[in-house]
Amino acid sequence: WLRSTHMYGHTGILIQTDEMVLYVDPVDLVGIEELPKADLVLITHGHEDHFSKKTVMQLVKNDTTIVTTAQVAASIGEENVEVIFMKPDETVEAGGIEIAAIPAYNSYHNQDLSYLGFIFSIDGIRLYCSGDTDFNPEMAALTEIDIAVMNVRNPYSMTGEEVVAFGEQVAPMVVIPIHWMPGVYTYSDEAEIAYIRENMPDTT
Repeated sequence: WLRSTHMYGHTGILIQTDEMVLYVDPVDLVGIEELPKADLVLITHGHEDHFSKKTVMQLVKNDTTIVTTAQVAASIGEENVEVIFMKPDETVEAGGIEIAAIPAYNSYHNQDLSYLGFIFSIDGIRLYCSGDTDFNPEMAALTEIDIAVMNVRNPYSMTGEEVVAFGEQVAPMVVIPIHWMPGVYTYSDEAEIAYIRENMPDTT
């Protein structure tokens, strides 16, 4: 299930196993009509490049569970779908897996708003999805991360240097940078990704 065979969108992640279909931050998904319906949807925060109610409602089915912040939960709570809201440092079970919420914050994502990153395991592989954040102390304290999906876009999320620092400190087996756009020069995306390629420890 760790592969990229389809353009899912700016920050969207799709994990599809024999047992479940999980989306993280699905927005503006390409070819959404052909994509599988969700068993579980995780939404890190309510910014429009991470949360689209229209997109989410296109993906849900009768037994879909959505895990998100209180703010996002309130905006979709009237729909006929199960919504669980979390705060940072909480853990819930949803869709048959345990999900831990990790604080995600920086100067553009105030810590008081309780935005989220997520840790969960699929087939015994422990994943961390950062959400929009700087490299914070809560992230530095993480251990036993197999795959880290890291949001990269300075100044709204991490720089290449921060992703490398995470790699040095936490030592995940795999790092997947997302939230950047090839060929878009409004930000320093290409330079940040180049820095990650050149400086990530060999152990990752």
